[in-house]
Amino acid sequence: MAEEILVTPRYLKGKEKEWTELVKKARNDFLAAADHVRVLTQSFDGRPTKELDKRFALWKEEGTTAFRAFENHIGKLGQIAEVYEQAERENRNVTTEN
Repeated sequence: MAEEILVTPRYLKGKEKEWTELVKKARNDFLAAADHVRVLTQSFDGRPTKELDKRFALWKEEGTTAFRAFENHIGKLGQIAEVYEQAERENRNVTTEN
């Protein structure tokens, strides 16, 4: 009995595209929040304001790095899809040669 293939290159590429868009939106929202805090802290003075600005600047830097790493991780789905497609091409070549 043949097993049903649940993960296909098309599925992986679709998820890669979907999740890349979600991460891009999340990253943009995150960076916008950090920018909004920067604008707010320019309107006030004092230790709490400086602390908030300092923390958000650090979070923005760390967040940018984390989002980049996550985007790279999601990008591996496309690489996996390519491996699947290559294996399928090789399987077809074997069957047509025999």
